[in-house]
Amino acid sequence: MAVGFRDIVGRLPDGRDGAVNDLGALARVEAVQAYVARRLADPILRGLHVHWTRGPAEGWSWAEVRPGELLVERVTAQAYGLSCGVEPPRLAEDLAVLAVGERLRTIEVGAPPLLPREDLLADIRRLRDRRDELVGDFAYDHLLPAVTAS
Repeated sequence: MAVGFRDIVGRLPDGRDGAVNDLGALARVEAVQAYVARRLADPILRGLHVHWTRGPAEGWSWAEVRPGELLVERVTAQAYGLSCGVEPPRLAEDLAVLAVGERLRTIEVGAPPLLPREDLLADIRRLRDRRDELVGDFAYDHLLPAVTAS
């Protein structure tokens, strides 16, 4: 089975092994460092990506800065028939992770606007409710509390 460009594993700049073509790898390291420095409530950068049948791909990423308060970035990517070795939805998610990492560096300088967890969950529910407009299926039901899943 062929390995995708984004899934090639090797040595990362911080010495760990991981996906070397993950544009968000350094942002993930930044999140762990921010967590150790007590600037984040959770060291894991989370995300999702979708591709609209009649539109661009979207990538979302978020970090929990304070319990229930999230730093969120969203990126859209349109392929225009050009391929760079990474599918547009995964590229959009990687870029969103990268953007969160950049904002984590300035979190102490000024308080970035944070989104309540419930607002993000409502946005994800709206994506789920439009699953028939997506290329492929909506693979993020697991992000929603069981009470709200249909």
